[in-house]
Amino acid sequence: MVNPVSGIAPQADSRLLRTRGSLADLAQERVLRSIIGGEYADGRLPPEDQLARQLGVSRTTIRAALQGLERAGLVTRRQGTGTVVNQHVDPASLGLQRLAGFEDLLQESGYRTDVRILTDYVPADPALAAQLGVRVGDDCLVTTKTFLADGKPAVFVTDAIASAALQTRPSPHRAVQNLYELLDRHHSMRLDHSVVEIRPRAAEGDICKHLDLPPGTPLLLLIESHYTFEGNRMGSSVAEINDQYLQFSVIRR
Repeated sequence: MVNPVSGIAPQADSRLLRTRGSLADLAQERVLRSIIGGEYADGRLPPEDQLARQLGVSRTTIRAALQGLERAGLVTRRQGTGTVVNQHVDPASLGLQRLAGFEDLLQESGYRTDVRILTDYVPADPALAAQLGVRVGDDCLVTTKTFLADGKPAVFVTDAIASAALQTRPSPHRAVQNLYELLDRHHSMRLDHSVVEIRPRAAEGDICKHLDLPPGTPLLLLIESHYTFEGNRMGSSVAEINDQYLQFSVIRR
């Protein structure tokens, strides 16, 4: 039987869920994607046991996933009435509260996407050294990514990590989508969370070329520091976003 949430069989889905992160976190992301995709037309989620069967996980796992969505303000759960989507919330705009990639966020907003990726090893300049907590001149792996929305540049991201943090040295010619994937392949530690600083910015210099914008165009600048569960900083990302394509909101409770 095909899983109506993921489009794949429950057994295969269960194996996929075990490859990254906790089962509850990944089940939560699957349910969130279904909410964003409008699969719950009446705004009401299936009962816990049905969701658990669809995702191939236990009821304990799906209960933890729904509790996470409730804490984020996306759903309300009441005994006797079940779980309903909070209609005042646009889940696709909550990218800052989710460890979701920009390609996913653009697709959830209805765009056809593509990504251009360039990777190289460079010595850390003073700004990069401060971001990563390394010395000026230390070798770093830097990846730049241009995310296209319907063929037009929407987001420009620079990811960086100190080469010394990697157990094996990846080839700069092999494209890696994000630091999470990079560390999965080349380090035993995994990133657990990111801290994001948000700033307004006017387009200038190279970013005008990267995003095909005239100088002075308002942009959203996100400066992210990525941490392991133990609190060790393992990398940084700087994202410059044309808010014509992506907007963000934060729920305060």
